[in-house]
Amino acid sequence: MKLKTFMLALCYAIIPILTHANPERIKFNKNKDYQDRDMGSIIPVEAFWDNSCKELSLIFWDNGLPVFIEVKDEKGNCIYVNSYTVNKNKQTNIPLSGLPPGEYSIHVSNEKTDMTGTFSYSL
Repeated sequence: MKLKTFMLALCYAIIPILTHANPERIKFNKNKDYQDRDMGSIIPVEAFWDNSCKELSLIFWDNGLPVFIEVKDEKGNCIYVNSYTVNKNKQTNIPLSGLPPGEYSIHVSNEKTDMTGTFSYSL
């Protein structure tokens, strides 16, 4: 039984490597900034889209930063919305399986900044 579990775990680890599943880095554009001279006005975040796992990963650089996360489809329909306060983990994953193929946008905002990035969802 242990060997069977080990082999199954090994398969799950190797499949993404064999399929060359590399998460796509999402580049953000800054939409608005209420205080351009304030150093805290930029949301320190990196986002990655993993099409093989159908998962969006956000990595924040600062603790305690409250942010609003929103994912929309091409027509502007809201697919996901959540308010998130960065904890010591500094990462949140958003599973987005079952969506139709297309272009999607992610909006990350706080009280000072609104940033938007796009990613492609394919089957």
